[in-house]
Amino acid sequence: MELRILEERREHTDAGSYLRGLLRSRHLSRIILAYFHRPTALFETMKLRYARRHSLRYEEVECCGTIQFPGGGAVVDAWELAECYLVGADCDVEECRLGECVDHKPFTLLTQLWVVVRKRTPPGVAIRALSTHINLPLYHRCSTTPYTTHVTGVSSLVAAAGASGVDGGGQQQQRRQRLHKYVPILDVEVDSLASERHWLLRGAKLTTFLPCME
Repeated sequence: MELRILEERREHTDAGSYLRGLLRSRHLSRIILAYFHRPTALFETMKLRYARRHSLRYEEVECCGTIQFPGGGAVVDAWELAECYLVGADCDVEECRLGECVDHKPFTLLTQLWVVVRKRTPPGVAIRALSTHINLPLYHRCSTTPYTTHVTGVSSLVAAAGASGVDGGGQQQQRRQRLHKYVPILDVEVDSLASERHWLLRGAKLTTFLPCME
């Protein structure tokens, strides 16, 4: 499906090469979500396979993210998510805990992040008596259908009037650029001594793309 989307848009980028490489891979355990147009489809597939293998209904299965290695004897499926970033906070890898930014870094490249599929906890059942876990959203950038048209090779004044046919003595070149939207695709469980509200007010979030790149 992802390759079909690229072909329909006639886009020949690194994403196509990466996705074809995944198709040739026999064992998939580490993925880069930035190359996917609709990464939530991967999560849905993981949930369906998990539910089928453990004889569960789809509604009894959930997906979540974690920066702590998904072990401890729990029955889960997990894929490592590579090249994701943490914005508005820092992360203590050893403690798997959020902390304040140091050295005024705008973002941090996460060295460990997983998407986990597991059996959903029934409503009203407390998992931890004194939980310090909170959820942060993982955002993904995806292209939208509309295009914007830009005029290059002329002054900004002429570019603004380009729709009226004014050329201003310069060569008009039209370029189409796809717009982007940013959507939350996964809740990531992180450990924190501060409240979830504290980090959301700080604008803390995770992204599948380099934040400074547009």
